[in-house]
Amino acid sequence: MQYITYKKIVIFRQVVTYCKPIIWWKIALNEPKLLKLCKFMVSLLTGNGNLRAWETKMENGPTNALCNACNEEDETLTHFVLRCNALSGKRADLNTLLTKYGDQGTSELEKITLVFGKGDIMSSDDYKTIARILYSIQIERG
Repeated sequence: MQYITYKKIVIFRQVVTYCKPIIWWKIALNEPKLLKLCKFMVSLLTGNGNLRAWETKMENGPTNALCNACNEEDETLTHFVLRCNALSGKRADLNTLLTKYGDQGTSELEKITLVFGKGDIMSSDDYKTIARILYSIQIERG
């Protein structure tokens, strides 16, 4: 049990170095009906979002981290949010939103941090839209 807890703390610290999930807590506090979406976003950000790259590190988890949707690369957070070809059609609204905030020429890390709330740059409504898009993709992909 201590190992699992330690591993999650290490993962959280690695994520928090570039993005703190405070925006999701603020949204959940102001709109409790969105708690499930906010918890989902924080779980993705902290490594508990059921992505295969993280699941393979768990005891009794799958041995293959390859994305089930596209079978092209490991299913990491960046792959799920930005790269998976099988999910590209479902991400159209997300890409439109990123473009609205000037994602032209930015790195994948900058896009991920924008999506997850670094600096609270986007409006609250746009963050809610992002959460709905990613949650629906997660549900559809199983």
